[in-house]
Amino acid sequence: MDLLLLWQIGIKNVVAVSGTGFTQQQVTKLRRLCDVTIMSFDNDIAGIHALERGLDILSANDFHIKVLNLKKYNDPADAVKDNPEFLKEAVKNAKPAFEHLFEIYFNTIKRTGDLATKKRVLRHLLKKIRNIKSQIERDEWIKKLGEKYEVKEEALLIELENLSEVKNVKTIDGKYTEEKTKEERIDRVARRTIALAFTNKQFWDIIEKNKEYF
Repeated sequence: MDLLLLWQIGIKNVVAVSGTGFTQQQVTKLRRLCDVTIMSFDNDIAGIHALERGLDILSANDFHIKVLNLKKYNDPADAVKDNPEFLKEAVKNAKPAFEHLFEIYFNTIKRTGDLATKKRVLRHLLKKIRNIKSQIERDEWIKKLGEKYEVKEEALLIELENLSEVKNVKTIDGKYTEEKTKEERIDRVARRTIALAFTNKQFWDIIEKNKEYF
């Protein structure tokens, strides 16, 4: 419905994707048409996660990525139904995805005022930046990250260098780029184990024996 309503108000260079099913095949087709994309997912936690997944795969394939700021609206369809002109202006004024992401996490740090939270957030954002294919763009976002969070650029570069080993993901040109850290893979296995524990006692026994870790 988001796509249909956007089309009806004249925004026709639009594609509907499933946030969790955004694939390399889709990106390959998009890259033949453009090098700039504006992403718009629901204005909630799930939407932020979908945004980050899309950001990873688009960054690795050398897109310049912007984000639609829906403000009080949950999705583009809501905005179109209430105020089509707002949506058209939002598309014109879409800002870079990393700038949008920096602001989201910056507000999280402001709420907690906690150094541990700041460290976790910065590492998370550095992993996202590391996935950018263009070295020029990567350097620019590291600089802006330091300015936004009041951290020296040199410190961020050292932190980036010290991040864990990563696996590779294939991009359009057949090359490989970094995607997920070892810790993230371990966490994924842990979450899967917890899910399986509800259907199989064997997995629950594993959790019981390793309560502290889980």
